[in-house]
Amino acid sequence: MKSKIWLVLLGIIGSCFLSNIDSVHANELDNKFYFDTWIPDIFIRKEYGDYVQNQQARFTRRQSDGIPVYCIETGPLVYDDEIYNSFTDNLDSITGYSIEQIEKVKLIAYYGYGYDGHYEDKWYSITQVLIWKTIYPYMDIYYTDAFRGNRIEKFVDEEKEILDLVERHSIKPMFDDLYEVIVNKKITIEDKNHVLDNYEVEVSNNINIEKTNNSLVIDTNNIGDAEIKLYKKANRFNYIPIVYINDKSQNLFMAGDYDTLEEVINFKVIDIEKPKTQENIEKVEEEKEIITVDVPNTFQDKNNLVYFSSFLCILIGSIILNVKKKNK
Repeated sequence: MKSKIWLVLLGIIGSCFLSNIDSVHANELDNKFYFDTWIPDIFIRKEYGDYVQNQQARFTRRQSDGIPVYCIETGPLVYDDEIYNSFTDNLDSITGYSIEQIEKVKLIAYYGYGYDGHYEDKWYSITQVLIWKTIYPYMDIYYTDAFRGNRIEKFVDEEKEILDLVERHSIKPMFDDLYEVIVNKKITIEDKNHVLDNYEVEVSNNINIEKTNNSLVIDTNNIGDAEIKLYKKANRFNYIPIVYINDKSQNLFMAGDYDTLEEVINFKVIDIEKPKTQENIEKVEEEKEIITVDVPNTFQDKNNLVYFSSFLCILIGSIILNVKKKNK
């Protein structure tokens, strides 16, 4: 009887496991894709050893909604009758590229075509070329003046603009060390990296924050531990990047939002100012020096100072005795 119960339980667990696998593979993000319009006057060549590929820039789009995607291989074509499997996790193992390459491709796609000021069609081809250069660093990829034409320098400034955005993406705000803040006393701290404008601010209950340009104005109202959280959140898409795989066709990448960046500042709110820094210690020493009285040269010697003290004691004593005699 017990063995039958175990068999039933194993059957239920197995059916649940299999149904879960089916739901993963039957992904609603799976889709078809197609080559769209050519982009005028933009020609690209890819070379590696004996391999040479010439092409004109052209959009590739997802069939369901027309969203542009990028090729992450150099040779295969895109067949519009093929269904692609979609992946959003472990994209490095799915594609065979390194984590660093995948993370850079994500940022190039985010800051490339469609980002602020990058709306012209040329930005799509620039983004595509930068993605190819990232995943095929050993390959010579460049623009030509015509199909199968001569090498030319093109879009140098535009490429630099995207790569600068990618390079600065992970730079977080940096402030002078903040350990203690006096309650009910406003202070201003300035971001030395000049990226604060890209971050949102969240604070604990006992402080108020005003973000102005590149600075935070901190106003505290309760004693205790305090915390400031800074967030950099993506604001272009409502979905994460997707890799589309098909064994018979070109593998594709669709841009999405990057992971949120976070920086936390912890400090204490106190009610008494305590001079702990070297600057405060030096200030106290300066104040001590200000109130120091110069001693005449005659009394700078210890023996002379002792003699003078003894003389004063005798003189004061005799005065007291004389006063007492007169009073009698």
